[in-house]
Amino acid sequence: MLYETWKRWITTFEEAASGGDWGALTPWLTEDCMYVVAGGPYACEVRGRDNVIAGFQKSFAGFDEKFDRRDWRASKIRLHEPNAVAAVVTGTYEKNGAPPLRFGVDGQWFFRGEQLFLMADLYDLALVDAADTVAWLSSHGGSETFDASYR
Repeated sequence: MLYETWKRWITTFEEAASGGDWGALTPWLTEDCMYVVAGGPYACEVRGRDNVIAGFQKSFAGFDEKFDRRDWRASKIRLHEPNAVAAVVTGTYEKNGAPPLRFGVDGQWFFRGEQLFLMADLYDLALVDAADTVAWLSSHGGSETFDASYR
């Protein structure tokens, strides 16, 4: 059941990201939910459903939507019954014929029943792909300003 709930959340999130209907996330998040990003330049804690949704929307507008293609894939999915899921998530971004930009993050999702009360993205800046991401942005960003921040 936990795995199916998580997969439905991921599907809803991806549909919101591709279609811009961020309000579709509302029933998935507790009113007091929190999103934590650690280990990178955009580290933050965002508290409250409306703030979390607004943060997702801001980050996507400032980063993801500046690419021609975006793809996120989860692997090494672990279930921590009764309420937690952890996975390694790898993002691939493509823009204007530049080489693909790829980086990974350790994601964690904590549920109360069918709703998320805590999500965390843990970046490891010691990984080579983190350094490659900075180099890619310097080499291929051009005049674009990339801002993946949530506030």
